Amino acid sequence: MKYFYANYKDYYFLPEEDMAVHKYLASYVEKSRRIQARPETCYTRKASSFLPQWDLYRTPFFKRSYEDKELFFEFSDECKKDRNFLGGYAAYVFTHIKNGK
Repeated sequence: MKYFYANYKDYYFLPEEDMAVHKYLASYVEKSRRIQARPETCYTRKASSFLPQWDLYRTPFFKRSYEDKELFFEFSDECKKDRNFLGGYAAYVFTHIKNGK
């Protein structure tokens, strides 16, 4: 999944690394290896487990692509062990099923 930064003008995209970095850090990268980020290239990838959300249930939120309307959040090891979280998320899912969303 990808986490997209909102202020893309403050980032450069590093095509070889397939990630965006802040301009401050990018100043240490050769100019030929970076390009000004656009909204669709201003992201960092994260390999993890994710759960869907229909609105901003939890942040930060992740997407498959910039245009994608589906939102996800990380299902971390802490979430997996937290009974309150699991119960809350189950209620959240059932509410959306009940409401047909």
